[in-house]
Amino acid sequence: METTRRQIVGAHVLGEYSAEVIQMVATCMAAGMRIEDVAELQFAFPTFTEGVNQAAQMVVNQLGVRPMPRLWSSLEATPPVLE
Repeated sequence: METTRRQIVGAHVLGEYSAEVIQMVATCMAAGMRIEDVAELQFAFPTFTEGVNQAAQMVVNQLGVRPMPRLWSSLEATPPVLE
């Protein structure tokens, strides 16, 4: 990712359904989408292309570009305990 303009400049994908994922990334690149635009796209769940959206959301959060909702499927944090 090019951090000044926050645009995807390339991608590497290996494995099953990689053509599906790389085509989606190439489309976002061709459209000149910023990473926060990709993060806001709504994908069907569960799909392999949804992984690109989740990665974009993580990058947007790490860069502090704008607040993003917490990923419901994230395994990074333990859910709060309700008392």
